[in-house]
Amino acid sequence: MTPLWFLGCICVHPRLWAQLSSTQTGDSMDVTTSSKTQFLQKMQMTSGWPSTRLSAAEIEAEVGRLQKACLLLRLRMGEELTKDPTDWMQEYRCLLTLEGLQANVGQCLQRLQKLRSEVVEQQLGPRPERRLPTASLPCGGGADPIWSPQLLLYSSTQELQTLAALRLRVCMLDQQIHLEKVLMAELLPLVSTQESLGPPWLALCRAVHSLLCEGGQRFLTILRDEPAY
Repeated sequence: MTPLWFLGCICVHPRLWAQLSSTQTGDSMDVTTSSKTQFLQKMQMTSGWPSTRLSAAEIEAEVGRLQKACLLLRLRMGEELTKDPTDWMQEYRCLLTLEGLQANVGQCLQRLQKLRSEVVEQQLGPRPERRLPTASLPCGGGADPIWSPQLLLYSSTQELQTLAALRLRVCMLDQQIHLEKVLMAELLPLVSTQESLGPPWLALCRAVHSLLCEGGQRFLTILRDEPAY
């Protein structure tokens, strides 16, 4: 309840009371709005509300998953490169596997680029260096790796993606050369035993030339001149 003496002051000075009430109402509304905004921002950061940006913990967890994926890709690639195929079918399967690994590497690098953009947008400060277990760092080549931005020697993730793609391309070319050697050993004796007459022999030569010289991408066209009678 409002005291009687306070009501009396309001009746004696109505204009002053109206001015004071309007000033207090405007200030309280500004304070309430500011407090509400700060409260919602704090709740969004600490309570797990949906946000358009990833938190530092989520980025670190995603980096850990990418490192595990890198380990699996390196192990699988090592298995494919150490295989000793005995026929062209196994060589073909190795090439398909390497193409799939290349696609997976591209997806991982794209995800890494997105995480890097998130970090730049959030303007994260320098993080303290800390040592990570060897099992969670599959892509590192050193015996004692340290989580530190100074260890990244690439100017951009695009450069790293190009380097990884070129390495996989070299591996695929090595497998293709070995595959052509296997085909040569199997197909050339077959051609030499056939009679060098007639359309079947020409078709066989064209197929062998395409497989060995063009990698199966193009077929050589052979024109046969028939003698005029």
